[in-house]
Amino acid sequence: MPKLFLRLALALMLLSTMLSAQAADPGVMLQQRVDRLNQYLLHNRPHPEQIRLYLEREVVPFFAVDTMAEWAAGALGRHLDEQQRKLFTEDLIHRFMRAIAYGLADYPVSDIEYLPARGNPVSGEIQLGVRVISQTRSPVQLDFRLLDGEQGWRVVDVSANGLSAMNYYRQFYAEQAERFGVRGFIARLEMEGRRREAPRGAAMGAPVVAKP
Repeated sequence: MPKLFLRLALALMLLSTMLSAQAADPGVMLQQRVDRLNQYLLHNRPHPEQIRLYLEREVVPFFAVDTMAEWAAGALGRHLDEQQRKLFTEDLIHRFMRAIAYGLADYPVSDIEYLPARGNPVSGEIQLGVRVISQTRSPVQLDFRLLDGEQGWRVVDVSANGLSAMNYYRQFYAEQAERFGVRGFIARLEMEGRRREAPRGAAMGAPVVAKP
């Protein structure tokens, strides 16, 4: 799945700007914020872990993380208690942001085309799309699926050329549970949760469950 994560890296780079643009002129606000983020990446050349922290600070608040985790867990969800569901959500977001950060660190963008929104906002669900053009890569179609909830519009999935990130993680976690058994899988989630809470492990620790 490396190509998927590279494409999703582009998606996350644009995510917060697209959501912020809903409150003002999309053509102006979106372009300003994308340019600012592009400048940050070009001039600072941050380490992927710095990008991950940036994404967790600037992008994750625009995710409906509980909804995403519920879908990604699938049938596993009924085996998790409240604390374990929290650990699962943290693992999903940490894994997602880390994979995206490493892809974003090496994805050149030459042009971005913003596509018309699809769906009816009155229904509480829309899709925002962008077409990303690179001088060294094939064009990528990115789609953000958003639901309107108590906190306003939040992203619940990101697709790259039709490949859903949450479908990928749902399959990934199901395979991990089949490999280690439900109890073994939960034990690994708990171990990783303790590592993230440790002073040194929180920022740089790699996931304990097998990497996607």
